[in-house]
Amino acid sequence: MPLTPTPLYCPNWDCQQLKTRKSYTLKGGAVRQLYRCPECQHCFSETHDTPWANLKTPLSPIVLILQALNEGLGVNAVCRLLQVGKNSLNRL
Repeated sequence: MPLTPTPLYCPNWDCQQLKTRKSYTLKGGAVRQLYRCPECQHCFSETHDTPWANLKTPLSPIVLILQALNEGLGVNAVCRLLQVGKNSLNRL
Protein backbone atom coordinates (compact mmCIF):
# COMPACT_ATOMS: atom_id res chain seq x y z
CA MET A 1 0.00 0.00 0.00
CA PRO A 2 1.62 3.28 -1.06
CA LEU A 3 2.07 5.95 1.59
CA THR A 4 1.18 8.83 -0.70
CA PRO A 5 -2.46 9.23 -1.75
CA THR A 6 -1.58 11.50 -4.67
CA PRO A 7 0.04 10.27 -7.90
CA LEU A 8 3.81 10.02 -7.86
CA TYR A 9 5.90 12.32 -10.03
CA CYS A 10 9.58 12.23 -10.86
CA PRO A 11 11.34 14.79 -8.63
CA ASN A 12 13.55 15.90 -11.56
CA TRP A 13 11.20 16.15 -14.55
CA ASP A 14 7.64 16.02 -13.11
CA CYS A 15 7.05 12.98 -15.27
CA GLN A 16 4.17 10.76 -14.17
CA GLN A 17 4.90 7.78 -16.46
CA LEU A 18 6.98 6.00 -13.83
CA LYS A 19 8.02 2.38 -13.96
CA THR A 20 8.42 0.13 -10.94
CA ARG A 21 12.03 -0.89 -10.62
CA LYS A 22 11.85 -3.23 -7.62
CA SER A 23 10.31 -3.60 -4.19
CA TYR A 24 12.04 -3.89 -0.84
CA THR A 25 11.00 -4.92 2.66
CA LEU A 26 11.56 -2.83 5.78
CA LYS A 27 12.50 -4.26 9.18
CA GLY A 28 8.88 -4.01 10.31
CA GLY A 29 7.72 -6.10 7.35
CA ALA A 30 6.25 -3.29 5.24
CA VAL A 31 6.94 -3.47 1.51
CA ARG A 32 7.86 -0.35 -0.43
CA GLN A 33 8.50 0.29 -4.10
CA LEU A 34 11.42 1.84 -5.96
CA TYR A 35 10.45 3.70 -9.11
CA ARG A 36 12.40 4.78 -12.19
CA CYS A 37 11.66 7.70 -14.46
CA PRO A 38 11.96 6.70 -18.14
CA GLU A 39 12.97 10.23 -19.16
CA CYS A 40 15.84 10.99 -16.77
CA GLN A 41 16.54 7.43 -15.50
CA HIS A 42 16.34 8.72 -11.90
CA CYS A 43 15.46 6.12 -9.24
CA PHE A 44 13.59 7.05 -6.07
CA SER A 45 11.35 5.51 -3.44
CA GLU A 46 7.69 6.25 -2.82
CA THR A 47 8.65 8.16 0.34
CA HIS A 48 10.96 10.59 -1.49
CA ASP A 49 10.39 14.21 -0.32
CA THR A 50 7.97 13.15 2.42
CA PRO A 51 8.35 13.24 6.20
CA TRP A 52 8.81 9.46 6.07
CA ALA A 53 11.94 9.62 3.87
CA ASN A 54 15.04 8.05 5.47
CA LEU A 55 13.00 7.02 8.50
CA LYS A 56 14.38 3.91 10.18
CA THR A 57 11.58 3.51 12.75
CA PRO A 58 8.58 1.41 11.69
CA LEU A 59 5.34 3.34 11.31
CA SER A 60 3.38 1.43 13.97
CA PRO A 61 5.23 2.91 17.02
CA ILE A 62 5.03 6.37 15.45
CA VAL A 63 1.27 6.03 15.09
CA LEU A 64 0.98 4.98 18.75
CA ILE A 65 3.08 7.95 19.86
CA LEU A 66 1.05 10.42 17.82
CA GLN A 67 -2.22 8.96 19.10
CA ALA A 68 -1.04 9.20 22.71
CA LEU A 69 0.07 12.81 22.25
CA ASN A 70 -3.22 13.63 20.55
CA GLU A 71 -5.17 12.15 23.46
CA GLY A 72 -3.53 14.65 25.78
CA LEU A 73 -0.67 12.68 27.30
CA GLY A 74 2.46 14.68 27.98
CA VAL A 75 5.85 13.91 26.49
CA ASN A 76 7.15 12.36 29.73
CA ALA A 77 4.07 10.13 30.02
CA VAL A 78 4.39 8.96 26.41
CA CYS A 79 8.07 8.17 26.94
CA ARG A 80 7.27 6.12 30.06
CA LEU A 81 4.26 4.38 28.52
CA LEU A 82 5.88 3.40 25.23
CA GLN A 83 9.43 3.01 26.59
CA VAL A 84 10.91 5.59 24.23
CA GLY A 85 13.64 8.06 25.12
CA LYS A 86 12.93 11.78 25.02
CA ASN A 87 15.61 12.39 22.41
CA SER A 88 14.17 9.66 20.20
CA LEU A 89 10.72 11.16 20.56
CA ASN A 90 12.02 14.61 19.59
CA ARG A 91 13.67 13.21 16.44
CA LEU A 92 10.34 11.87 15.22
